[in-house]
Amino acid sequence: MQDAVIRVLLIGQHPLEREAIRLALEHEAPSRYFYDITDVTAVDVALLCDCEDRVDCIILDAQAIDLNGDVLEVVGQLKNKQQGLPLVIALVEETSEKSAIALLKSRVAGYLVKDKKRMYLDTLSTLVRESCEKRYFQEKYTLLKHKSNAILDAVADGVVGIDEQENVNFANCTACKILGYSRIEELIGLGFNAIFKNTMHESLNDIVSYVKRVGAFESEVIRKKGGHLPVELYCSVINEKKEKIVIISFRDITKRKRDEAELVRLAQYDDLTKLANKSLFIELLGQAISRANRSKYYFALLFLDIDGFKEVNDGYGHDIGDKLLQEIAQRLKSCTRAHDIIARVGGDEFTIILEELRDEQDVFWVCEKIKSSLAYPFIVQGIEIEVAASIGIVTFNDIHHTPEALLRYADMAMYSAKRQGTGHYEVFNRAMSDHTKELIHLRAGIVKAIESDELFVQFQPKINTGNNKCEAVEALLRWKDDLYGVIEPAKFIPLAEEIGIINELGLWILKKPVKVIKN
Repeated sequence: MQDAVIRVLLIGQHPLEREAIRLALEHEAPSRYFYDITDVTAVDVALLCDCEDRVDCIILDAQAIDLNGDVLEVVGQLKNKQQGLPLVIALVEETSEKSAIALLKSRVAGYLVKDKKRMYLDTLSTLVRESCEKRYFQEKYTLLKHKSNAILDAVADGVVGIDEQENVNFANCTACKILGYSRIEELIGLGFNAIFKNTMHESLNDIVSYVKRVGAFESEVIRKKGGHLPVELYCSVINEKKEKIVIISFRDITKRKRDEAELVRLAQYDDLTKLANKSLFIELLGQAISRANRSKYYFALLFLDIDGFKEVNDGYGHDIGDKLLQEIAQRLKSCTRAHDIIARVGGDEFTIILEELRDEQDVFWVCEKIKSSLAYPFIVQGIEIEVAASIGIVTFNDIHHTPEALLRYADMAMYSAKRQGTGHYEVFNRAMSDHTKELIHLRAGIVKAIESDELFVQFQPKINTGNNKCEAVEALLRWKDDLYGVIEPAKFIPLAEEIGIINELGLWILKKPVKVIKN
């Protein structure tokens, strides 16, 4: 306590006794204390006082109690008058052990036995002062505790204190809420392992050391009614004189985990069909290749392109097209096993990984199943739509390549199937690779050939066998490529149609013969 006035209410019947007590207090008071004493002659008068606001301590002389009264009863009346009533010090003529115990149980600050030599007056001041100081520090401690609890409860994170026996010795309201407890008292005394799922470390000290190295980390807490909750956990250590306390703060990251999972889903899955997208498919294909190489079981990759889908999109709009893709995805799922991997890798392009097959016939059986499934008309918003699929196949023999290479080979096989007509499937072979390389070269070269005049015309005369005279000539278009030599029209004219330059090619073949004839 700092310099203060100790306000005392003295209840005593005899004026001389009251004066003796007053003098004893004032005489023994240390220099930093001053006693402000109010005295009354009867308990009834004291009970009418607003003691909590006016005094710090009540000194009750038992002689002030009438003959029918009892010290314990009066103490009870004084203490029940209001919560937080000042300390009561009883002065009694004599007491038995039983009465002394009863007085202490009544939570008086203390009692003194009045002896004939008045020796009790020598200790009265000390008892009053020490009792007031004790109460002062108790109130300060209680106030500090209330403030600390208020601060802890205002924190958005759960906070618990763990003692050296690894038991909870304090917690805040947020910790109760996260862990599913209704009262803080339910947490007190619980073991550390009853709250925190210990998957990485053997002891609390291990966690403290780990946090010092890496900072906060993700873990799980165990809720009261069972089940685990993901949390971000951090801890620090308070080293007190007698013991060490570990402060653990944790926050519920369920929403963050859900958002992270959604981001992963958006990054790895096609939002329209809920199938894997190309990025995830390449990763899964690499894993499947590794498994096939280790186990040597038969493996196949299918690349599907939906025949006629462009016409559906152009004729009915993208909404119908999207719903059709969703229906196609469902039918593909019905044609495969639960562990087979299906992905949408382009607008109307799907891929399927088939593992643990017996031989090539199993692949063809799946392809036939897909053909049969897609053969049934789709009904989309009342519109009947018929489509088919061209399927390219890569098998076990090609698994020593990268995922990107296998996907490219399957794409080549799919285009080879598409050239045969609607709804065919084709297994990749090396000739397809050479043919595809040639097509790529020719697609790029035909435009350049028109611009750089690499095309030429061969004239074929038309002879009248009757008179053996040339009556006309036929102009035949030819292309001489630096790599493949003279290329027949049957190869490059379909390419010109495919890439949309057939009109430019037709104009060139009209102009060239006219120019030759003119010259």
